[in-house]
Amino acid sequence: MLELTVLDGRGRPVPGFSVAVAPWELAEKALAPAGDVRKKAVASRTDDLGVARLNLGEGGTYRVAGGPGLWLDDAPLTVT
Repeated sequence: MLELTVLDGRGRPVPGFSVAVAPWELAEKALAPAGDVRKKAVASRTDDLGVARLNLGEGGTYRVAGGPGLWLDDAPLTVT
C-alpha cells in the first residue's frame, strides 16, 4: 500500500485530487500520463485529509502523476 499526501502551497491538505502511479518502464519517457501509460496506472483520489491510498500489490518502480495529465516528479519511486 502506497500512501501519498497532497498539500497546497500553504501546507493544507487537498481533498479530491486525482493521483496515479504508472509502471516506470512505460512512464519513464512518456511526456504525459496518457494512452497505454494511463491504462496500466493505478489511480485514486485524495480523501478529506489529502491522502490517497494505492494498492500496488507486490510493489515495483513507478512514476507519480497528478491531476488530469501531468507528472508530479521525474524521478522513479520504488515501492517494496
